[in-house]
Amino acid sequence: MLKLIILLLAIPTGLLIRYLCQDELKSGRFWIYWLFIISVILGVAFALMRIWYVADTLFFIAIVSFISLIRR
Repeated sequence: MLKLIILLLAIPTGLLIRYLCQDELKSGRFWIYWLFIISVILGVAFALMRIWYVADTLFFIAIVSFISLIRR
C-alpha cells in the first residue's frame, strides 16, 4: 500500500517539474524521453530479479519523466 502511495506521488512531482522547468524541458526533451525508456526497461528487469527497491525507484523516475513529457 505504501509503495502505491509513493508511486502516485510521482504524478504531482512530474506536474511540478513541468510547471517550473518549461524551458529546460523543451531543450532536453530527447534526453527525458530516453530517461523514460531506460527507466521502464531497467525497472522491469529489476522487478523480475525481485530487487524491489531499485525497481520502485526506476518506476518512480519513469512516471515523473512520462508526466513531464506528455503535459504540453
